[in-house]
Amino acid sequence: MNILITGATGFIATHTIVELMGQNHNIIGLDNLSNSSLDTLDNIEKITGKKIDFFQADIRDYDKLKQILSGKKIDCCIHFAGLKAVGESVAKPIEYYDN
Repeated sequence: MNILITGATGFIATHTIVELMGQNHNIIGLDNLSNSSLDTLDNIEKITGKKIDFFQADIRDYDKLKQILSGKKIDCCIHFAGLKAVGESVAKPIEYYDN
């Protein structure tokens, strides 16, 4: 199965990716890296012995998303892209609303 994972380099997403890859699913990862690092992809590869098809992009950029996903067969999507800090969300409500 081809699974699109948004927020692919986040904590919960990476654990999910490792489990899904262990079940032989193909992963297409998407993340804008606003709250994470590309180093995470190296760790996934070390654990699984496989690379994911990764794209650095923001899911709010419709044209970029369309360009990346054009021609790819996606069976399902698991959406992990989002900001998550309660204190920060109070301090920066507009950023969290936009996200």
